[in-house]
Amino acid sequence: MPSHYPEYHPAPRQSLVSHLPAPPLPEPEPQAEARSGKGKTKLVVSHGEGVRAIHIRPRTVAIGGVCLLLLSSLYFGATAYLFFRDGLLNAAAERQNAIIASQNVREAREVEAAAIHEGQISAYEGQVAALRDKVGKLNSEIENLNKTRSKENAGVDEKVRSLLDRQKELEARQKALAKVAEAAKRAGLDVTIPPPSAAPAKPKPAKGRKAALDPEVTGSISPAVAKPSVQFADMGLRSPQPMPPVVAPRLDPLEDKIASMAADQDALVGALMAGVSQRNQKIDSALRKLGRRVPPAPSGIGGPFVPAPKGAVSTPAEFKADVATLSNQFDRLAKLRQIALALPLKRPLEDADISSGFGTRRDPFLGRLATHTGIDFRALSGLPARTVNAGTVIAAAYNGGYGNCVDVDHGNGVVTRYGHLRSISVKVGERVVAGQKIGTVGSTGRSTGPHLHYEIRVDGEAIDPMIYLRAGQEINRLL
Repeated sequence: MPSHYPEYHPAPRQSLVSHLPAPPLPEPEPQAEARSGKGKTKLVVSHGEGVRAIHIRPRTVAIGGVCLLLLSSLYFGATAYLFFRDGLLNAAAERQNAIIASQNVREAREVEAAAIHEGQISAYEGQVAALRDKVGKLNSEIENLNKTRSKENAGVDEKVRSLLDRQKELEARQKALAKVAEAAKRAGLDVTIPPPSAAPAKPKPAKGRKAALDPEVTGSISPAVAKPSVQFADMGLRSPQPMPPVVAPRLDPLEDKIASMAADQDALVGALMAGVSQRNQKIDSALRKLGRRVPPAPSGIGGPFVPAPKGAVSTPAEFKADVATLSNQFDRLAKLRQIALALPLKRPLEDADISSGFGTRRDPFLGRLATHTGIDFRALSGLPARTVNAGTVIAAAYNGGYGNCVDVDHGNGVVTRYGHLRSISVKVGERVVAGQKIGTVGSTGRSTGPHLHYEIRVDGEAIDPMIYLRAGQEINRLL
């Protein structure tokens, strides 16, 4: 391969003066080299007396610079590494030791925490097991209490339903007694049926067990608060909390009150029954003495009186039968009263004395025994004569020995006669009321002086008026 460098030809030795410098070497001709080395870097190397020129291309210079830079970097890097290696190694070792120590501490703490946690877990497991046993026992007790409470609540609900039924029965009794009062009013009596005293509010069926026993739903049923039970959190560690207290309504006082009101109603019916029965018997007896036909008394009833046990209450059927019997007695009293009110039971002159009675007497004109068919009331002439009861005038004229006479028909064959009147104030066919003036007292006809002759005729037959007057005194007190 041809060399780019020029060949070296040593110069011939010349004898020079030793104290003079050697003359410069002649420079080679640059023409050819300049033509071939254009753009190249020229490097001249001088060694002793020899000079060497080296031409380097730019690319070679660049490559050499890069290599030099790389070698410098490696050199300085190696130098720095050698200089700082110990410090870096020591720092890395310290860092690794610190990490290892930290890991050891953490592992030790984890082991310690695991031991503590394991101990706590064991303790907690023991506590939980004990609490589970305790909760199991308490749940059993609560279940038993709930069963007992359910039975009690069932009994209370049954009692409440029974009380509701009995209160409805009381209301039905009260309505029946109201009808009895109406029957008594028809009989001319004012019977007041007292309302049930302090009647309890009607219990309302409510939703749920608590509402079924709520005092605000059951009215006067007042609650008694029981001791609170205890409830526990399901398998938890929370402290027990009291359960809501169970409502225990006091139903016994309410039941006693309802029974007392029913007994009062029975007593009222019994008292009314006894009173109206005695009154009917007395009026019946008095009317029978007068020969009046009266409605028959209820048959098939009797027996000795035996008081009922204290606090005994009649059944609904018994009370209904008693009320029906009582109503029949009042209806009978109304009929007896109607018969009695149609009879001449009052005096025609209230304050007049009786001068001559009914029956056989000596005739004032002839002096012989004769029958007096009425009674005479001594009175001043001109006093008003009044009818003893309502009726219809069937005679109003002069009638022989009776003088001016008025006959009033009261029905059922009963007629009253008023004789020896001074004047007559009514006409035949006229309807008169009790106490109405029919004329004035006089002395007409066969009379010895002013008086009122009063007769009672039944079916045309004269009856002693005193029988009616005495019966009237008794009956009028009963009407």
